[in-house]
Amino acid sequence: MKQKLFILLGFFLYGITQAQPTNDNFVSPYVLQLNALPVLGSADSSGLEPDETTFPCMDCNQSVWHKVTATGFAIGITIVDADTTNPRPFTTVIWKGPPTSMATLVNAHSGESTTHIYQISCIPGNVFYIQVLANSQQGAAFYISAYNNVLTPSTNPFFISWPGYSLMN
Repeated sequence: MKQKLFILLGFFLYGITQAQPTNDNFVSPYVLQLNALPVLGSADSSGLEPDETTFPCMDCNQSVWHKVTATGFAIGITIVDADTTNPRPFTTVIWKGPPTSMATLVNAHSGESTTHIYQISCIPGNVFYIQVLANSQQGAAFYISAYNNVLTPSTNPFFISWPGYSLMN
């Protein structure tokens, strides 16, 4: 009985010490700067909002949000697994506008891939929300970058400079 109590107490304390990411909710996304160096992100310790969609990942129970505003007529968004030695696939969804009933689903990549590259035609001022979904069994750590115009990984100087990623070195 004592052992079970200590195990439960350990799980409780572990849950308390895990900080919720500041961009766990879509109303407080991390704002990406266009053409900036990649940002390290994580879905670990995040949760889902009430009625938050997880399509196309039906077993995902974690999400974090990023936001970028287009300044030109095309935008590129790249999301890559940060752990190349132990890849943890994740799902990403791009929304045009805040992800409410009025948002438009732009595109999505399922959790079977560890590299997600989006190339989106748009008009200046369009706001895109990027939802990164994961399963708490695996979590997700990733690099994310947004850039003006559409660039491929080989022509994006920010993408090719990320350390430790074979496509980029």
